[in-house]
Amino acid sequence: MRTSDENDMVAAEATEALLLFKNVVLEGPPGTGKTYCRDRIAEAWQGRTGREVVTAGTVSIGGAVRAFPYSITLHPSTTYEEFVEGLRYDDSPDVERFVLRPGFMRLIVDHAKADPNRDYLVLVDELNRANVPKVFGDLLLTVEASKRSQYRSGNWEGGTPVVLPYSGTSFDMPSNVYLLGTMNSSDRSIAPLDAALRRRFAFVRVNPLSGDLLQAAIAAEFKTDAEAAETIWGASVRALDALNAVLVACLGPDSRLGHSYLFVDPRELVDSLDTDDFGSTFWTVGTGRASTGTQFQFPAEAWKSALLPELGFADLRDVPTSQNAASELAATFKGVTYRPAVTRNASMVRLSQNGSAGTALPVRQLEDGVAVFRPIANKHVVVSVRPLDQAAAMWQASDPALRSAGAEWGVIRGREKPRDLLWRVWRYGIIPQLVETTTQAYALDLLIGDAKRSKWLADAAFVAEERARLEADWATLDNFFANDLGLRIVEDGRGLTRGVSVTNATADIVATPSRSTAGTTNESDAGSAATADAANAKPAPDSQAH
Repeated sequence: MRTSDENDMVAAEATEALLLFKNVVLEGPPGTGKTYCRDRIAEAWQGRTGREVVTAGTVSIGGAVRAFPYSITLHPSTTYEEFVEGLRYDDSPDVERFVLRPGFMRLIVDHAKADPNRDYLVLVDELNRANVPKVFGDLLLTVEASKRSQYRSGNWEGGTPVVLPYSGTSFDMPSNVYLLGTMNSSDRSIAPLDAALRRRFAFVRVNPLSGDLLQAAIAAEFKTDAEAAETIWGASVRALDALNAVLVACLGPDSRLGHSYLFVDPRELVDSLDTDDFGSTFWTVGTGRASTGTQFQFPAEAWKSALLPELGFADLRDVPTSQNAASELAATFKGVTYRPAVTRNASMVRLSQNGSAGTALPVRQLEDGVAVFRPIANKHVVVSVRPLDQAAAMWQASDPALRSAGAEWGVIRGREKPRDLLWRVWRYGIIPQLVETTTQAYALDLLIGDAKRSKWLADAAFVAEERARLEADWATLDNFFANDLGLRIVEDGRGLTRGVSVTNATADIVATPSRSTAGTTNESDAGSAATADAANAKPAPDSQAH
């Protein structure tokens, strides 16, 4: 799920640690691809060590040969008897009694000792969810790198053996077995690993992907080009980046949410236009409309008359004839918020880039396909470019009274945003995890916003400048939830029953200040936040989150 470079970096770091310690734990927030890294390590193992690595085998059970993956997920009920050896009931008609059976690690060690020319990579997933000292028992001594037996002259020699309590046999860990554990560093319901275990394992940090690396990884996973990846996942990637940035600042690095949420196969997404409750989508074929290189000419009178009021101009007469403060608006294009100007002359209304190259809206790029304008607040519009072959479908979706005779321009009236899989990922995956994370940290006020959020940040002793930046970042996330997802997080209950609920957002929105920062501003940056009245209201919850 990570990019090739990121995969190689984490795999290489873990491989070197395995070769030194024999035992490694990949730790980090949930959903960062820790388990996935085992496959990357196995792929690169032979190139680094010159030895073949084994991650699965077979085992004979009741006379039948079955697949035996060298991986186990620990949980609170995992026992020493399952992991090493113990008495287990055999209900076969000819047995019907407790019998001694080897556990997971004993079977693997038997395989490894019989195959000394290959290495065995064992995955112990969710290591810290079990009572590790009880599950490992006497194995804790034998897994240490300096206590491993070595294969010499056809025999396993040395090492520090232990006598297993059930079978009474001598047991030692061979040097060709490598343990790769994973643990979620954000789970506060689990006791930390003790010092004896930590001393025998190396710990490699696995952090969430972000920004361009995350978007490139998703595109590579599903074999989509960069433009398609931006269209499908761009806003979600930027929102997750912003969310993790504020969580790290407020609650620490282990509070971050993993990137795996966003790995949604685009073939399963709803194939629909990006519209929502908060305004219409205005589109026009861009060819020839930016011939000057600095201005983009709006099309027909009906199109302009519908768009201008949603941009904050009551009618054509309110549009200035020259560039000034009254003519400027916020335009978010490819994740960056610019300040172009809307002006008019006797024959046309145009969008001027209003700045020097590199800092101004690149209007020439709007000629590359279908230019799409989506107002999300007073004098704030999200601008995008779609392939020309989408013009016919957009024309079909447009209001018959507000479209050209041919597929050249049109207006798609606002409607409820389709609840595709990415919407469901946020609604039923990311947002509930966010609520749980802030609840565990006693920081629910961060989600509620307004005065309570400001007071939480003030009580946390952030300096004024940092507090203002965090409040702006949280407001950006509020805007993404409202404008891109059509959702709001509101306070629910009082006292000991206090929590938050996820509700449908209202269309009552106002503009908030923008911060034009490449790569970090999402499509809703400088967008809209719920008004104070809407924030204090308690709409009937879509469903209760906590």
